Amino acid sequence: MDNPRNWSKGRKWYYTFFSASLLFNVTLASSAPSATSTELIKHLHGSHEVTILVTSLFVAGFIVGPLLWAPLGEMYGRRPIFIYTMIIFCCWTLAAALAPNLASLIVFRFLAGTFAAAPITNSGGVCADLWSPVEIGTPMALFAIAPFLGPILGPIIGGFLGMINIDYSWRLIHWLLLLINIIFTVAVIFSLPETYGPILLARKAQKKREETKDERWWAKSDKQTGSGVFLVAITRPTRMLIKEPILALICVYLCFVYGLIYLLFIAYPIVFQGYYGMSPGVGSLPFLGVGLGAITGVLNTPYYNRIYARAFVENGNKPVPEKRLLGNMIGGLCLVVGLFMFAGTAHVHWILPTLAGVFLGYGILWCFISSLSYLTDCYRYLTASAFAASAVTRSICGAGAPLFAQQMFDALGTAGAASLLGGCATLLLPVPFLFYRYGPLIRKKSTYAFE
Repeated sequence: MDNPRNWSKGRKWYYTFFSASLLFNVTLASSAPSATSTELIKHLHGSHEVTILVTSLFVAGFIVGPLLWAPLGEMYGRRPIFIYTMIIFCCWTLAAALAPNLASLIVFRFLAGTFAAAPITNSGGVCADLWSPVEIGTPMALFAIAPFLGPILGPIIGGFLGMINIDYSWRLIHWLLLLINIIFTVAVIFSLPETYGPILLARKAQKKREETKDERWWAKSDKQTGSGVFLVAITRPTRMLIKEPILALICVYLCFVYGLIYLLFIAYPIVFQGYYGMSPGVGSLPFLGVGLGAITGVLNTPYYNRIYARAFVENGNKPVPEKRLLGNMIGGLCLVVGLFMFAGTAHVHWILPTLAGVFLGYGILWCFISSLSYLTDCYRYLTASAFAASAVTRSICGAGAPLFAQQMFDALGTAGAASLLGGCATLLLPVPFLFYRYGPLIRKKSTYAFE
């Protein structure tokens, strides 16, 4: 029951990688079936718009889930929430693999997404539990790239599985996802310990009471029980979103970035399969350009970490949240460049929009790393609640984006639609600069942020 921040580096990195892998698994499950729309239309007799709901409603589960799993994780600990939600996630994935019709598949996917959402908030909480503010930069990069690589690799895997020439090949992706989920669930049960500080203190106090028979040993969380506490915890993300301008604007920024990821699921097939005539499997490979940009972003993490570490020491070994925003400044600029490059070169040669994806990948990754690290520094023990607010708001955009993306690209054309998105990215570009300048003043007036 010792402090997780005092564990060995190797042990902390293992649990960081493992919790990030849980998040990768969730986002892989969200996107992999997106490449099987043609099979669903053929075998389950649905329209294109309805088959998109197989992806959109899974992501819609991310709206409901975090509002439950973040406060429950803060009340009962990360570990039990991971275990119970993963087991039920497996059950609904099995139901999706066996779904007799499109309506039941859509319902099962929504329920699977709801229980899959626990790592979206609690994996970031594990990172905050394990690492001090000066150390958390690189672990948070791993946490940020996990939900990013899942949506990139998902369509590639789904695209190639969908090319297998057997009846109902769309079911293969759900059976594969079930196998992966079972492996992760078993690993959670046998290898993931509790890391949440207040829960560990409560257990330590209980042990002291049992050993000494002295009831004076107690932790703060021992005094917080009952439905009233749960109500406070479950409404905290909403209250923070309303009262915290930092959280609200960061959520708006991440809404756009997250929605952009799912818009690419529509844009890339239009360009690479529709215009260049690539097969579904090969047409998914340009997503690797986005992945290359993300990996490049991860490789730059030590540079930003050194800047933050120097500021941390100069501030008397205290966090300097605004220094986290440097990556967001560069990442936001890369988003603008990537979107306008995609708009201008989509019909010139396939390599050029693929290269635009490198800028998009770098920009999306650093918007996530920088924003989530900033929220972690600002809200400390309330990180899971801040992440829940972020997850709910951005998941609304992630779920909604595919529903109108096809119509937007049909009406505006690839150049017009991508330019519109580039304009939105330009409008959001000042956000990290504003917080870099005025963040300390805003935090002083905050109810929830730590100064």
